[in-house]
Amino acid sequence: MLRAQNLQFKRGDDVLFENLNFVVHPGQRVAVAGRNGAGKSTLFQLILGELLVDTGELTLPDGWRLGYMQQDVEASQRPALEFVVDGHKELRRVEQQIETVTEPSKLATLHSDLHDLGGYEAQARAGEILYGLGFSAPDFDKPFDAFSGGWRIRLSLAQALMAPCDLLLLDEPTNHLDLETIMWLENWLARFEGTVLLIAHDRAFLDACADHTLYLTANSGKLYNGNYSSCERQRAEQLEQEQATHAKRAAQAQHIQQFVDRFRAKASKAKQVQSRIKALERMQLNASIHADSPYSVTFKNPDKVSNPLFTFRNLSAGYADTVVLNNISQTVLPGTRIGVLGANGAGKTTLLRTLVGELTPKWRIFTRSTQ
Repeated sequence: MLRAQNLQFKRGDDVLFENLNFVVHPGQRVAVAGRNGAGKSTLFQLILGELLVDTGELTLPDGWRLGYMQQDVEASQRPALEFVVDGHKELRRVEQQIETVTEPSKLATLHSDLHDLGGYEAQARAGEILYGLGFSAPDFDKPFDAFSGGWRIRLSLAQALMAPCDLLLLDEPTNHLDLETIMWLENWLARFEGTVLLIAHDRAFLDACADHTLYLTANSGKLYNGNYSSCERQRAEQLEQEQATHAKRAAQAQHIQQFVDRFRAKASKAKQVQSRIKALERMQLNASIHADSPYSVTFKNPDKVSNPLFTFRNLSAGYADTVVLNNISQTVLPGTRIGVLGANGAGKTTLLRTLVGELTPKWRIFTRSTQ
């Protein structure tokens, strides 16, 4: 199991973790949640050994293999398919040895090891992962540095999924993924037999993939049973209980303070006053927990709303001489909620930028409300 005991870690004068304790058992799927800056990615670095704890312990079972999705990968001419297979480091090590060994008995042993590691199916498995993440067959032979940043992130994710491991760490794997690809990743993780730690801002993804949630806050954290939505419900209940306890303690302290203020000057009450002053000092009037997000967003209701809001017919849009969307038609009515879906590059952002006037349509019958 993965265990943190009284873990403390500082960055300069900032305390990220103080007395952090949790236990993750084999096979659990854990969402690592918390506000930005709470230490989610730092925790991954500590698990990987890239950072060292200041005090306390962070332990893993002997022999556990770690898989990790790299965020920054150096550009290279490595073909996409080979880059993904590189994630299986033990397989690559055996392949290199086969190229250098000439002794028949050792060579036979290495070929047996290659078979046990799935070496003869490795490219097929890598291809399956690439297909699942939205790559097409012509992409397999393209060099890594020929892809844009978002597709490089997908290649890094594919390499992490290719690596055999007991503990898989995924930091924002859904960034740059479309809906279909996210669903494929959910299904892949459901079949994965090891332990998973996930960081993501996609609530639906966390709910679908996690059965436990490690919520980091206030220099510590707590492991909750259930997915992220379940964690939120449990934290809300805890908040209500702590607020009620805090209010009760505050009322008691106010009552005691009133007694002290009233009888402080009376010698006959001196003993009772001193007793209550000591009681005030012993009381721990700690603030109750609070919601992590300080942000709130409001939208003003317009005085008038046109019906329809806007209409476009046979709309074509794109950039310069490149047409991304062609012959698109839609009428949008007040109160409508429309999800804009499609694969990466299908034109979702292009459509929205055209509708708000940032891009000029190539061809259109387009009317927009002026209200």
